[in-house]
Amino acid sequence: MPYFSKRLVLLLALAGTMPAASAASAIASAGETKITFIEPENFTDARLGRASGGADAIVLATLERHLQQLASRCLPAGRSLDIRIHDIDLAGRVEWWHGSSGQTRVMNDVTWPRIKLTYAVQEDGQTGRDTLHELSNMAYLSESPFLRAESMPLPYERSMLGQWFEQQFCNK
Repeated sequence: MPYFSKRLVLLLALAGTMPAASAASAIASAGETKITFIEPENFTDARLGRASGGADAIVLATLERHLQQLASRCLPAGRSLDIRIHDIDLAGRVEWWHGSSGQTRVMNDVTWPRIKLTYAVQEDGQTGRDTLHELSNMAYLSESPFLRAESMPLPYERSMLGQWFEQQFCNK
């Protein structure tokens, strides 16, 4: 059976176009992915608001969910992935003089998104070596103008992770 994302498989099963047993089999065959945030209280900038220190739960949950979705689409059966995120620096900066709510992130050319992570792939019971990646997208404003209108949180970071994931795991 061709590989489907978990969400698509569940939709097909609910719609009656795929038997439930086949749906369960397709989901079980998907590669497993573990996401770990290493000392998120020390991340450079992982807060949506003005408060300092630590990371917002919504930031961590959004990035974890996004990586899980990417993995469910790209990882073949028998391959698992362990991703450890060591630092997050979100696109833009919360600047105190731009309103009292402290929720407005000001984007400019010097506040590009950055994520430092390591990952290891396990395949056929063999674990590969840890690989370090320091992702950044200095051209995030000019490269992705359509993302400014996106309603989902962290569009620049999700785009950057998506491009990295595609290059590392989907096209191989």
